[in-house]
Formats: sequence, structure tokens, C-alpha cells
Amino acid sequence: MPERTRQAFDLLPPKLRAAALRMPEVQMGGAEEIRLRVGQPLVIHLDKSDAVPAPDMLLTNGDLSDTLTQAAQGSAHLAAEQSKRGFFTAQGGHRVGLSGSALVREGEIQGFRELSSVCVRIARQVPGIADKICEGLWCYGPLPNVLVLSPPGYGKTTFLREMIRCISRTRAVSLADDRGEVAGMVNGSPSMDIGDRTDVLTGAPKAKAALSLLRSMAPQVIAMDEITDPEDVRALITCAGCGVSLLCTAHAASFAEFSARETNRPLAGLFHRTVVIGKSGGARRYTVEAVGRGDRAAC
Repeated sequence: MPERTRQAFDLLPPKLRAAALRMPEVQMGGAEEIRLRVGQPLVIHLDKSDAVPAPDMLLTNGDLSDTLTQAAQGSAHLAAEQSKRGFFTAQGGHRVGLSGSALVREGEIQGFRELSSVCVRIARQVPGIADKICEGLWCYGPLPNVLVLSPPGYGKTTFLREMIRCISRTRAVSLADDRGEVAGMVNGSPSMDIGDRTDVLTGAPKAKAALSLLRSMAPQVIAMDEITDPEDVRALITCAGCGVSLLCTAHAASFAEFSARETNRPLAGLFHRTVVIGKSGGARRYTVEAVGRGDRAAC
């Protein structure tokens, strides 16, 4: 079994872990997400289908709380602190998302009275998937500003991680990793291979992290996962204006869909290339397209 798969399933209580590990698909590393919902059986999302390893084993609040505590390495304090954000990154880079009955003070979520759902997104590294595209993007000189696009669940973060690893062979990359999901930082060290010339700022909002990295780390490339709000947009415009190349992702099936959103319109002329991730026959497909300013030839 792949090590990262084992790490993810080790977060589950023993009875759930045992049921899941009996599945050949899990043993082969085919699981992408683990879904726990109170009153429902454990569901494992595979690449092309869902699996229910123990249909008669209905989950309890205790099962979800035990998973959270395990993800926090047994620290109730860490679990309480991290749950304020609604998610946190477990060792190995696995993202643990939470929902349930929230505790709210002064309009801010302070944690959960009780959990009703937990989603474990299994981190994975697929070495080499971005190498050819990176080589093509470099073939006409300076690295262009690149935007990776896809619908949710198509592997944007995995692909971004590989692009960072590839680019950092020759350039200094700064990664604004607010959720800790790209690098999987644990105790100051990345769980994922993000290359030798990559500096990471995690735990801060992406926009603030990007501007801090711009000032402090002298990057040649700034990377950001999932452009989501106007503050992100303003930060990227500032970074690009300082001569830094951009490498970002966003949820969209095309650049036209991305740029049609009012928040993103100021970025319409900022990116030179998109990498659109799609699926064909269940397999992922990566398409590089020229966009924005027409001053760089297509590779």
C-alpha cells in the first residue's frame, strides 16, 4: 500500500480502518477521499466510483471526534484550534475538512459543538506529470504567468505541486499555502516534495502570504492555490507588477468561465497561459492554451 494512503486511513478508528483496508482498491492506492457522516456508513471515493466497505456499520459522533483527534496527533488543543478554520492538514499533507454544529462568537466560527461530517482528502504526489508542460512553457524564455484550471476534484493541487517541484529546479519559488495542503507542512518541514528552491508561508491568508513572500524571500515565481476573492486578485496584480511570475490555480472549466466572474475580471490580461485539466474516458487530460496578452508564442 502506498505510504500516503496508509497515513490517511490511519486517521480512522480501528474498526473503520480494518473494514476499509480489506478493499483491494484501497490497498492499491486508488482511494481519493474518505467521507464520514453521522448515521451513515463510511464512504470511500475512488477514481471512478464510490465504495462502502461496511454498509451496516453506521458512524457515530464519537467516530468523527476520534478521527479528528487522531489527525491532530492526539492533541485536543490543536484539534480545537484548527477546527476554527473548518479544516486542517494532517501529517502527510492530508486535508481534513469538518462540518457540524458550529460555535460562533462575534460572527466568527470558533469551533464545533459536535461534528456531523468529516472529509479526508488523501494527498498524493504523481512525479513527472508536469514535466513536459513545464518544459514547453520554458521553451520561449521567461516563465509566463500560468493559471491551472479545472472543476473540483480533478487534481489541480496535485498538478500545481508538481509544477512547483519542476520549476524550482532552476528558479526560486515562493508558495502562499494558506491551508498547508500543497506542501503539507508539519513542524516546519514539507511532507511533499516541492523542490529544493521553494519557500513556503502557511497558516496565513493567501493574499497576505503572497505579499509577505514578495517582500521577504526575493522570489522569481509566486505560487498560489485557488484564487477565490478580490484580495487574492489585488495581491497577484501587485506581485506581477514587481516582475514576479505567477503560478496559480482556480475552479473553472475554461479561461472564459474564469474571467467571466466579476471578481476575476482584473486578471483577464494578466495570465499568458492556462493549463486546463479535463477528463476523457476516466483519464485526466492536460491542455495548454495561450490567453491574455499575445506577446508569447504557443509551445
